Amino acid sequence: MLGSELIVRTLARHGVTTIFSLCGNQITPLYDACIDARIRIVHVRHEAAAVFMAEH
Repeated sequence: MLGSELIVRTLARHGVTTIFSLCGNQITPLYDACIDARIRIVHVRHEAAAVFMAEH
């Protein structure tokens, strides 16, 4: 099992249905695990936008 799968399982267990993220190759395994877990991914262009969206 990959670390990304453990992270996503934990997120799902806590009721997370959407994540907000800045794209990058280093995070691709996390995206793959989110897709498998049916967690929606919202891509943003700036880290501050992701934080703002997650708060609201």
